[in-house]
Amino acid sequence: MTDQTAPQSLLAWLDAAITARETALKAVPEGRRWYIDPFDGHVAEPDGVWDDGRDRLPNRHGIWLPLFDPADALLRCAADRNLLASHQPTPGVGYGPDDDDTPGAYGEIASACSSCGTVNEYAVRFPCHVVRTLAEGYGWTEGKR
Repeated sequence: MTDQTAPQSLLAWLDAAITARETALKAVPEGRRWYIDPFDGHVAEPDGVWDDGRDRLPNRHGIWLPLFDPADALLRCAADRNLLASHQPTPGVGYGPDDDDTPGAYGEIASACSSCGTVNEYAVRFPCHVVRTLAEGYGWTEGKR
């Protein structure tokens, strides 16, 4: 991708990144989860389930921290898509218009965020900080690689 800062290219890049993660997560056999022993970094998968539904793990130090659950990660991808749906480019007006770089200038912004600021008064240029931060979580570096 040549210009990750253009709204449509960033949205396309982010959609492809989320799709790639979802595809990889769906390839993990259902029910697989991993835990880590915080004392020595040992990673283990449950070897069954106790009667109360908790995962059965080796009795090492008595403490296991959830490390990775593909089902949880898929929920995160879905939540990211929902968040992205509410932050889309739309025309707006605000400070820092497209045609005037004078400090304090006010006017039309062709690509403003549909959720951040007030589109018809204090538009926030797209991609907003929410979309950029979301993209960074998937590896976007704003051309800094």
